[in-house]
Amino acid sequence: MKIKFTNEELKEKIENDEIRQYRNSVYYFSRDALSYNIKTGLMMKPSINGGGYLKLDLWIDKIRKQEYLHRIVAEIYLGECPEGYLVNHIDFDRTNDNIENLEYVSAEENTIHSIERIVEKRRKITNEQILEFKEYLRENPKKINYKYFMEKFNVCRRTLYNIKTGRTWKHIY
Repeated sequence: MKIKFTNEELKEKIENDEIRQYRNSVYYFSRDALSYNIKTGLMMKPSINGGGYLKLDLWIDKIRKQEYLHRIVAEIYLGECPEGYLVNHIDFDRTNDNIENLEYVSAEENTIHSIERIVEKRRKITNEQILEFKEYLRENPKKINYKYFMEKFNVCRRTLYNIKTGRTWKHIY
């Protein structure tokens, strides 16, 4: 279903700074990544590419261009992207192109951010659980009830043993 706006509605959105123009084109975008064609009065619906990013087909200077929505919103509200920088989705959700979720980062910072997400997703035990287990170890250094913690935290004995011996998670006290 196409959503159409009157010229007056769109002018009001522009005057209230609810939407901003993209590169002197007929396209306007809101802070939460809603996109409007001021010429047709229609709200545009982005598509998702193979990598999970939202994209739009725009006609700029009579040339059709595919543009990523997160890059457009960042450019409009954060300013031009510095050379060598990328637009990062803070919450890792590639479809959340709200300006509050976007930031410019270097390629290195973006890689570190991605690795943090991978580590967090692969992790089987939380910091709180590790602290609880280590507290138990301090109180009961001789007799360790591995079975109880294996069931409670849904981890294997090896994970708990590695925590106990300091092979893993030694940075958590």
